[in-house]
Amino acid sequence: MAFADLAKNVGVRYIVGDWMSEYNMTTRGGGKVDSNGSSEEFETSFLEALLPALPYLESRKIKVAVNAGASDPEKLHDIVIGGDEVLNEVQAARKNGQDFKSLTTGKLLSDWEYDTIYAQCYLGCFRIVEAFKNDAHIVLCGRVADASPTIGCAAYHCGWGREDYEQLAHAFVAGHLIEHSAL
Repeated sequence: MAFADLAKNVGVRYIVGDWMSEYNMTTRGGGKVDSNGSSEEFETSFLEALLPALPYLESRKIKVAVNAGASDPEKLHDIVIGGDEVLNEVQAARKNGQDFKSLTTGKLLSDWEYDTIYAQCYLGCFRIVEAFKNDAHIVLCGRVADASPTIGCAAYHCGWGREDYEQLAHAFVAGHLIEHSAL
């Protein structure tokens, strides 16, 4: 209800949201592999929040940028209306001799004793800006950095570019505070 209640307010131009965490990203990614594509590997609670808000989003032309796609933003897209799943790209790069180093452990992916079953990248705010510039009203992110929906809306609204560091930094702080607050 909070999503729809927010959309009802006159003057709201953007709504951002984050339904993702590292835990549910991992759970959704594993579920996708185990389910053979038969389960919903996106955040279904987002749909529950979005549906009652749709009439207000449309009539007020409110733009939305959310982290909700988890390991299947395409499936969520197909229901609501791309994506950040990169397993095919990682596998192709590895076949061509490219290796990847873990930012956490420093070990190479090729030294890992397990098969890679899922790969996802964090996209930033400028893909959201690009989508809005191409007349998107709802941007469904599989996973972007936590503050990216807020930064993307601000950068789009204000016309900021990649080198507007001070403005982007302020939007980052605002996005981080919004993402970690409870309203």
